[in-house]
Amino acid sequence: MSEAEREPADRLAEVDSTETIREILVTQAGTFHLHTLIGVLGERASSADAAGRSAEAALHRFLVQQAEDNTEWVETALRVRQPPPSDETASSSYDDGPDADAQGRAAERGAQHDDPREAMEEHAKRLLAQGDLDGAITAYREADGLPHSMLETSIGGVPGRYRLATALRQVGRYRDALDVLDHIDFHPSRLGMFSDLPGVHGLAAKILLLQGLLHEDRGDYELGRACFRHALEPAATSQDESLEKDARGYYAFSFLKDGRYREGVREARRVLDWARSLDHQTFVPGALNNLGNAYKDASMPREARHCWEQVVTLGEEGLFMGLSPVFAYLGLGDLASESGDTATALRMYDLALAWSPSSRDAIMLLLDRLKPDLTGDDDLRRLVWNLAETFDLDNDWQMHSAYLRAHAAHHAHGGDMTAAIACHRQLRQEALDRNMGHEARLHTRMLAERLADSFLPGARQEAFDLLWQTRDELLAESGTRGHPCFWADVAVSQYELMLRLLLDHDAPPLVLPDARGAQELAFDLHEEAKERAFLLHLARTELPAPTDAPEDLLHAEATLLEELAGLGAGRTTGEGGRAAFRRARITRELNDVWDALAPHAPGYVRIRRAQPTRFAELRTHLHADPDRADMAFVSYFCGDTSTTVFIYVPDTDRLTTLSVPVDRSSLSGTAERLRRTFHGDPHASRPSGALRREKPWRRSLDFLQDTAPHLLSFVPYVAGRPLLCVAGDGPLHAMPLHALNTDNGEPLARRHAVVQVLSATAVLNNAARHSSSASPDTNADTGSVFCAGVAAREDNPPEPLENDAELLKAAGWQVTALTGTDVTRTNVLKALRGHRIAHLTCHGHFDRAEPLDSGLLLANGTRRPSIKPTSTSLLTRLSHLLSVRDLVAARIRVDLLTLRACSTGLRADGAGWDLDGLAHAFLFSGARSVVASLWNVDRISSRGLLVDFYQRRRTEPGEPVWRSLWKAQLRLLERPEEPYETHLYHWAPLILIGDWR
Repeated sequence: MSEAEREPADRLAEVDSTETIREILVTQAGTFHLHTLIGVLGERASSADAAGRSAEAALHRFLVQQAEDNTEWVETALRVRQPPPSDETASSSYDDGPDADAQGRAAERGAQHDDPREAMEEHAKRLLAQGDLDGAITAYREADGLPHSMLETSIGGVPGRYRLATALRQVGRYRDALDVLDHIDFHPSRLGMFSDLPGVHGLAAKILLLQGLLHEDRGDYELGRACFRHALEPAATSQDESLEKDARGYYAFSFLKDGRYREGVREARRVLDWARSLDHQTFVPGALNNLGNAYKDASMPREARHCWEQVVTLGEEGLFMGLSPVFAYLGLGDLASESGDTATALRMYDLALAWSPSSRDAIMLLLDRLKPDLTGDDDLRRLVWNLAETFDLDNDWQMHSAYLRAHAAHHAHGGDMTAAIACHRQLRQEALDRNMGHEARLHTRMLAERLADSFLPGARQEAFDLLWQTRDELLAESGTRGHPCFWADVAVSQYELMLRLLLDHDAPPLVLPDARGAQELAFDLHEEAKERAFLLHLARTELPAPTDAPEDLLHAEATLLEELAGLGAGRTTGEGGRAAFRRARITRELNDVWDALAPHAPGYVRIRRAQPTRFAELRTHLHADPDRADMAFVSYFCGDTSTTVFIYVPDTDRLTTLSVPVDRSSLSGTAERLRRTFHGDPHASRPSGALRREKPWRRSLDFLQDTAPHLLSFVPYVAGRPLLCVAGDGPLHAMPLHALNTDNGEPLARRHAVVQVLSATAVLNNAARHSSSASPDTNADTGSVFCAGVAAREDNPPEPLENDAELLKAAGWQVTALTGTDVTRTNVLKALRGHRIAHLTCHGHFDRAEPLDSGLLLANGTRRPSIKPTSTSLLTRLSHLLSVRDLVAARIRVDLLTLRACSTGLRADGAGWDLDGLAHAFLFSGARSVVASLWNVDRISSRGLLVDFYQRRRTEPGEPVWRSLWKAQLRLLERPEEPYETHLYHWAPLILIGDWR
């Protein structure tokens, strides 16, 4: 047997899913001959049969089938790894004339096929093989417009689209991937004589599984679970038990990802029951391991240990199990390590290695676990290193990277920072040489961290210069029209380290890239990190053209944007030479157009360029604010290790920075715990209901108040300033900062009003949008309030959500009201055009991946909406959604928008980046100020607070909005109708977002 095929054959025999099989074949493509590997697997199946090991033989026959099924994937991987043509060659040979692409496509179509659709799909496959994802998307779209010549062609194009969607997912383009899958008209029942083929059902199941994973990538776990559930039937019909196992397993783990641990454990148990019901026991150890992980996630270590111990017992009985015992021993070791039992942890890790000492995956997992601070068995660590060296480290990047990282950690722990830095420098350079963009950025950050911690001469400066260079590359690569996920994937850790270097006042000053000082540059960088992703969303959307701009410039911009859209708005990594050259040319011309537009529409151009606000611009704006003597601006940046607080007081023109020892993860945990405390958690291992309104003190909020010394560390710097304009970050958007206690034991709101302004960029964009000449709604009625209320179908009874017109009338306002099924998109848009104050009581929907697709759930004229829109069809969902895009297109201008829905102010926070929530999206759509709720409000106490607020807005129209809400909060806090209303659950849920005036 060839050694080149032995290693992948060993790895394939140890995997637990078809996805892992494909990953091994693709990532190691080029290190083995596929047909020889298939032969090796077949020989192993025959040998196992002869020895009476039927389960092992069945496994290897399955692997033969999988390798054959993945032939095109392997061939594609080999072609993708071929170096693309140089930019010089592309630019010199490329004719950018209007007919060049048409001629190329015509040649491709006629080369091999008479069927135009089949020819175009072959062209799309070639583009995908070359790494030109956007070209492949365009080609498949053209193919969709051509008729099928026969049934076979309608089936033949499906695998290519599936591979394209998979490739798009790998680079974070989830929405584009879903769009590709949504255009696949493929269901076995419609395929005539092919409908009974198991492979057809298997492909249908794979498509549904990929759709489910993509929905989860976008944060929509309910829709993901629906796809996994629908995949079960075709997976079972396909006679591929691995597919059925994946569908069941993905469904179970979706609950765990969603934080619904009780249901995740329940479904993982069902997967185990199903595995045990099969004739062979191949899947049982994997199902036990997964159930153990579910128990561990659910904070049930005893049950997790029992599962992993069962796997170990099965392994000792001689059942062929692949790597399952390895994972079980690792799980047991992790439990011991987390409990502080280092000796047991090392013993379990030793047993994991002993079970499969030649397993690549086991060695890699142990390289990451055997940290230098896990002391007690250097022999095990050295053994793992020695075993890693037996692999071909020159051609196995993952093993090579894990090996050098482990050595770097060991050198650093021993004080040899020079050697540690050399390891990271080697990894970074090799990643650059291999043209591995993401890996190169990762290792640049690791190198910069080592340099920053080394105290070697010049190391801090080198670290900052490396990070600054990477930042410039990220800005260029994300592009003005780049995909937001590309930016968000890297922003937090990259920028946190830059801030740390800039704000280290005990170290020698750095040589900075421009005239900005260290504090000012740090402010601008933290604003860039927080806002760039959302601005990229805005740059990609269709914006109303500015009314005062020259028509010729707007026409030129529209033409260029349309041409750019034809290339695709995603990442440019791996883009073909022609497409890259054209993209660069369009970008240059767009920048010229925007330079010319800037004097006429500066705010519009800023959005198109996805440019965050700089501190110098914020300073100028706040200096001109009539409230500047009463205000302070506070902005947070939540990092992986600490939180940075920026405090600017306009009246003294002083910018101060603080670093506090509380990180993003712990703050996310606090925000989630607050949600469960107030809303209850029916899915927890110990289910709980919502907080009882008259007994709120029965549930402790000490965990929330414990954050106050850190989060309110800025208070001494804002003394005497009653107005605090706070730009939160990530989980802080879901926390009531105004209700945290200061040093004197009283809530911050006793002395300061807190307005959530989202960011410096949002402040300036909002001000520009609502300048005196910006609003077209000159005929809007300023003497009445538009009130709309619609409950969800699940709300029983609906009346509490549909009777808010009464509280507005009690405050003395004239009211234009809509209720129930009359609250439709058309009726609401029409009413909003005629009012400057709107009060909407309905449920909100926040789209984590596309904030501009967020909105309010309304009736469709005949039915109320569902509170869970993802559980309905896309068509039904759209009929009930008033989206931010709808409001932008309608040019709605509202001075005050109150959203008294359930938790409409809560933000999404995940995947290393922050989306700015429903309120942020509504500010962009045309609302000047938004009043929203942080948690599900109590109907009675919130009614009193809102009546007080609206009375003040009517009787004192010249009073700033922030004072009106602040006074209403203080009145409820100081003079409650009932004693329990002094609890923050009652007086603190409503916050003002946006313009404070």
